[in-house]
Amino acid sequence: MNRYDRLVRNIGIGIFVAMLVLSIVLGSDQGSSEPKPPNGGDNYFEDLPLQRSTSAENGELDQGDTRTFTITEGDEEVFKNLTAKLSWTDETDPPGRPRIRRYENQPDTFSLRVVYPDGNSSDTQGANPIGGAGTLEVSVSLDDEYLNTLLDEGRLGRGVWTIEVTLVRAGIWTPVLGPGAIGLNDGGNEFSLSIEYDYYQLPLLEDE
Repeated sequence: MNRYDRLVRNIGIGIFVAMLVLSIVLGSDQGSSEPKPPNGGDNYFEDLPLQRSTSAENGELDQGDTRTFTITEGDEEVFKNLTAKLSWTDETDPPGRPRIRRYENQPDTFSLRVVYPDGNSSDTQGANPIGGAGTLEVSVSLDDEYLNTLLDEGRLGRGVWTIEVTLVRAGIWTPVLGPGAIGLNDGGNEFSLSIEYDYYQLPLLEDE
């Protein structure tokens, strides 16, 4: 092989190596499709407005029973805050026929529980005052750092939030005066549940 042939060969090898390196660099750039923060920082949600939605449910429970309500995030929704409020009023008239003896309805005890998509939960329990109304409230708020982590890991979208209402104990009717009277059963109670949640709309987070 003469000097000219060696020169041509070396030039060809150099061009091939340069093209190979260039293709690898371009390929790695094209393969990067992670969503970019709209503000150019690390927080994907910092400048996104929160939107709010509400719903209401009514029901009736017997002692020991539970009603479950679910809310599913849409494909382009991310829930940030959710508040569930439960209210009920104990009955003021004893069951059955009119009675000469006066009876008092002992408090009903409800529990309210919110389970969010990663399996964590928040709950509370309480009873109404005698002859009055009872209320319970559970609020869950997810910080942006946590939501950013889920987004980076590809775990956002169509999460299911579960709200559980349980009548733990229905207080019986007891006589106001006089011994020896048998209490009257209070089998259950009606309730009202309101749900309010704030969410981010994800179409604003598009790949660049």
